[in-house]
Amino acid sequence: MQKKLTAAVLAAAMVFSAAPAVNAQETDSIAIGVSSKTYESLIPWQGATEYSAMVYEALGAKDEFSGTFYGVLMKDYTQVDDVTFDVTIYDYIYDSAGNHITAEDVAFSWNTCQELGELTETFTIASITAIDDYTVEFVWGSTPALGDFEAQMGNVAIVSQAAYEASGNGMATAPVGTGRYVVSEWTSGVSMTLTARDDYWQEEDLCLINQQKAPVSTVRIDTITESSQLAMALQTGTIDASADVSVDDLPNFAEGGMYSDQYTVETITGVQGYVLYPNCSENSPLADENLRKAVFTAIDKDFLAAAIQGGSCEPLYAMGSTKYSDYNEAWSELDYSYDVEKAKEYLAASAYPDGVELTLITPTMGFNEDVATILKEQLSAIGVTLNIDVQQFSNYLPNEGDSTAWDFTIAFLSSDDYITNCWAKYFDIDVVGTGLTKNFIADDELQSLMDTCTSEEGHTEENIDATWTYIMENAYCYPLILPSQSVVYNSSKIESIAFSGMDKFLASGFVYY
Repeated sequence: MQKKLTAAVLAAAMVFSAAPAVNAQETDSIAIGVSSKTYESLIPWQGATEYSAMVYEALGAKDEFSGTFYGVLMKDYTQVDDVTFDVTIYDYIYDSAGNHITAEDVAFSWNTCQELGELTETFTIASITAIDDYTVEFVWGSTPALGDFEAQMGNVAIVSQAAYEASGNGMATAPVGTGRYVVSEWTSGVSMTLTARDDYWQEEDLCLINQQKAPVSTVRIDTITESSQLAMALQTGTIDASADVSVDDLPNFAEGGMYSDQYTVETITGVQGYVLYPNCSENSPLADENLRKAVFTAIDKDFLAAAIQGGSCEPLYAMGSTKYSDYNEAWSELDYSYDVEKAKEYLAASAYPDGVELTLITPTMGFNEDVATILKEQLSAIGVTLNIDVQQFSNYLPNEGDSTAWDFTIAFLSSDDYITNCWAKYFDIDVVGTGLTKNFIADDELQSLMDTCTSEEGHTEENIDATWTYIMENAYCYPLILPSQSVVYNSSKIESIAFSGMDKFLASGFVYY
């Protein structure tokens, strides 16, 4: 069946305005502050950031959480059979160096991404092959889950094979993409400046998502790791917006605050919850189900929610945000309610009645270290010693896949459509691609439940509930908290902001005065 992503159809589905408001004092540049050193490498396939979609483009994208899917490089596609999709790209795509992008470049980008192991969720696609100049055949290893085609089309940045190979280092320091902006200046881990292209390949009436728009000529992204300095940079006008302002500083910019005449604070429910994952392999004591239940029952997530991000969090009862349409409020009843005495009973029934020493690894992002520190204190009440190892993300990724390297990890996963697709990224062995879940579980019943609830026909409330109930009964993970997300922006320069499909606010999504 032919699936046309034509201009008329897509334009009819548009949600965001394409034209920014401009007055005589037109804004020509904007500066954004970020708290983590996200930009230490510019390799195309290392995950979404504030800048990446401005420089690199995928075949398609969603412009808002659970929103409409749009073709970007993809013009249309044909579903050939249950597992095969032929994707046609525009025949006039050029990157910022003038390289003409063809189907061979699409296949090269996908295959290289898979070979590097950067995005393990792409492993569900068994083969990617250029079948003519502008058509690429994607073949899944099994029938794609509900929403997986759209999700996969937005996963992999497409680059010119010639440009990638000529860079000599995988574009780690000099990216060449098809996006609306180019990186004009960059100091690793410090600052990045992006400049709008005047030769962007797409026709204006087909620029249907925020990442394809250039409402401002220059965007600078500064890394400011100290929270007080980040707030000061806003106050002095060194930066114009940030999603990383500390909860202690937010009131100064919110309504009634000393800077509220110049700044706006926009807060939304978060999409990425903090989840504790146990290593269920035989290489960890947490292969013992009673030990896992002892730990979970010893955690006071209400205290966590009140202590982290200044209390602007809520307890989380599933692996994924409450924003998903398939989230069920009744899942709170499946929780391991905080009860130290019950936790000690589970511990006594385990192979470690006198306590045990466990190691938690976590990447340096968000509030991971703060959450881990509180967990360490809470688990000490039942005789469990928790050693915390906070790692740079580049070190954490290979360790995450090593069953001898950790007992617990704190991580968050999300999708832009269904909560079941969050679960699939961790618990569906077809998605993980190793024959085990990400926390090393081999469970045929779990896999059967995952196959059912992520399928189009099986995505029912009954099947979804059965899957989550099974995960909780077996103590395969433990949801902790869901932080809110706040963006502060200079309202004298910026009229409004936009968020991506994963609720990351977009530098290219601002509407400027």
